[in-house]
Amino acid sequence: MRSMAHCARARRYMRAASMRARCARTVASVIRTGSFLSPRRQRPHNIGTRSPVAATRGAAGLALGGVERMALRLEDRRSPRDAEARSATQAREPSGTMPPPRITAAAIPAAPAHSHPGRPSVQSNPPSPVHVSSGRGPQIPDAAPGVDVRELLRREWLLTDGLGGFAMGTALGAPMRRYHALCVESVSPPIGRVATLCQTVDRYVPGEGESEGGAGQAVDLSTFRFGDELLHPAGWSRLESFERLDPMTDDDGPACRWAWRVGSARITRTLRLRWGVGGAALTYTLTGGAPGSGLRITPLVRMASVHDLLRGERHIGVEQRSAGAVVVRHDDVRAAIEIDAGRFALDRDWWRGFRYDIERDRGYDDTEDLFAAGEFIVEADARGEARATLTCALLREGDAAPSRSLTARRDHLRAVVGAMEAHAPGSDRLAPLVQAADDFVVQRALRNDRFTTIIAGYPWFSDWGRDAMIALPGLLLTTRRFDDAQRTLAAFGAHTRRGLVPNCFDDRTGDALYNSVDASLWYLHAACEFAKAATADGPPALPGPVLEACLSIVDHFMRGTDFGIGVDERDGLLCAGDASTQLTWMDAKRDGVVFTPRFGKCVELNALWVHALRGVAALRNDGARVRCDELLERAERAAESFRRAFWRERLGCLCDRLVPEHGGADARWVPVDEVRPNQLFAASLERSPLTLEQRRGVVGCARERLLTPYGVRTLAPGSPGYVPRYRGTMFERDRAYHNGTAWPWLLGAYCEGALRAGEFSESARAEALRAITPIVESTGSGCLGQIAEVYDAEGDDADPQHPDGCPAQAWSVAEALRISAMLSG
Repeated sequence: MRSMAHCARARRYMRAASMRARCARTVASVIRTGSFLSPRRQRPHNIGTRSPVAATRGAAGLALGGVERMALRLEDRRSPRDAEARSATQAREPSGTMPPPRITAAAIPAAPAHSHPGRPSVQSNPPSPVHVSSGRGPQIPDAAPGVDVRELLRREWLLTDGLGGFAMGTALGAPMRRYHALCVESVSPPIGRVATLCQTVDRYVPGEGESEGGAGQAVDLSTFRFGDELLHPAGWSRLESFERLDPMTDDDGPACRWAWRVGSARITRTLRLRWGVGGAALTYTLTGGAPGSGLRITPLVRMASVHDLLRGERHIGVEQRSAGAVVVRHDDVRAAIEIDAGRFALDRDWWRGFRYDIERDRGYDDTEDLFAAGEFIVEADARGEARATLTCALLREGDAAPSRSLTARRDHLRAVVGAMEAHAPGSDRLAPLVQAADDFVVQRALRNDRFTTIIAGYPWFSDWGRDAMIALPGLLLTTRRFDDAQRTLAAFGAHTRRGLVPNCFDDRTGDALYNSVDASLWYLHAACEFAKAATADGPPALPGPVLEACLSIVDHFMRGTDFGIGVDERDGLLCAGDASTQLTWMDAKRDGVVFTPRFGKCVELNALWVHALRGVAALRNDGARVRCDELLERAERAAESFRRAFWRERLGCLCDRLVPEHGGADARWVPVDEVRPNQLFAASLERSPLTLEQRRGVVGCARERLLTPYGVRTLAPGSPGYVPRYRGTMFERDRAYHNGTAWPWLLGAYCEGALRAGEFSESARAEALRAITPIVESTGSGCLGQIAEVYDAEGDDADPQHPDGCPAQAWSVAEALRISAMLSG
């Protein structure tokens, strides 16, 4: 019998090992190949096709023509009445050269002269403007049927500088948000973000003998949106490829690169940010030109907060400091723009009427004017080649910005992945998610010292306490960045007030704002996870200041603190808030309307409370044995009350919260039987108050009613107030925000809950893998390499779940990385 039992255990062990290996291979495949299959494993829905070269390590790119990149071929789709013009254009193209791709639509009228914004360059036989206001727009039928100009405008990219600054835009190059800019820097890292260099107007000047454009007549390479329908200038007609360069395989990464072709000339523009310093560098190359050819580069600046739009003329000072350098200034903000191989020609001008469609969709102001101080002129050599780097950086005290290699971020990322690989061979397969995670880890200045903190999301969030603590295990512990994790905990711990961790810091003033109950509970969770991960031997331990912050939180919560936060001594459960407050993560409020009023005894708060009491009690705490016994006693009492009060037998899951039936010290607590995802934390936390069977009930309920391919719904369909789509005005979006809208970060709790409910069996691992795979695959759409804040609650083949909210969200990436690493291990 013993031998048979031993054999059975061996077979189970082998099956489990096989399952772990398959999970690891699948996660690696999802991240590295970029196949981006739909949840039903239908045809890939990525843009274009991917070659093995482009697929390596999940390189993300949109290529218009070309073989070794993700390809998008743009086919001429003019109407029959444009055939004569098309034939004439083709006749002008010299034999042996590839005709430039064209994005056109049938019977598009030319825009009236007065609607041409700014000062568009003169072209020989320029293409017509593209109108994109209705329908699906011009189609691109070759390599990617159904993809159109709108799709190129939807595909966003993000680069970050480690200080809260960033660059962001679309694959086509036309900005669609107020936040789309080539250089955004933080005046007081990571806040006070200023958009300096918003865009550049790039033009190619053909040389002698070139058939395109004619010698000396500039050809537009840029594209912007103006008015209701106008896409202009015509740079889209010359665009050959867009790439987001992977720092693990490309020495220029992380960067974004555009390539245009004008006849035999090829022009590239590569954008990189100065990591840890601030500022942007745009490197231009010209090959295949003719003698006398060159580039004209006109910087367009805002010189104001990244949240603001520039309308009408304002005084922007211009000072030319040398032949190739200029300083632009508005109020106290100054930026130096210079080029290393060229000269600057002063020519003040305004480009008016930029349209940002995403802002319009969200109900915000959507039109802006941008200032041009002049243009940089780059001339080709006798071979028709040129290379020049244009830089933009804020001028700080002393006018001299610190220098740092443009390869610093690349070297840093390779070191992080290398350390992970040394600890757990095979971790390099997670490199794309590690790079995405690193975008959110930034520096903050506090009390004349620098700490590490976590940006909640790009482009509009700063560092939020709740988001930072939820994301910390995935961003910093999974990647073994223990020093950064400790500094993050120290930074927020130093700002704890009466047991409350700051919910966020004001992006303009830097003041800490205290209006959250769960930020402190997630701090306790993150601290205990850090102690477990970073302690090599013996009981988990914390640095003194972090441990003091944890004990302060526990003490204040037990005694009672602001916003009615405190323990009900009758049952040991945690209470918080009233009808006028929004203290949990479901905090949407607009125009005086609270869309998800959650006060009283909330399910996730009390699951976290029990989990935290048990975790803090397990920490090494010299001479505090009595204290540990007290915490454990409180934890057991709260856990027993939790199971009795929150478990709903008729539902087979937990209620969302308990609310007082009436006021007074003897209030009776009534359950609110909404099916929400907050109960998942009671199933996922290691030191949960639930029994194993109750964990299984919670996971089963979420699987049946809340789980979607791209996140977990915030309210079950059919519930009062349920909203299936996150669309419309900001009031309508805020109403949907926590009333159905699916959140990717909640997949972490679902997957870990499934693993614990299934006791980490093969079937449990398979379930977690099925749940996490679609959101990992989503990094090839939306904001390339990143994961969005939210998705629609519902979708179908005709109208799939759409990503929305912040296009790059820290906890979305953190949980995808944490679960992927858990399944790969």
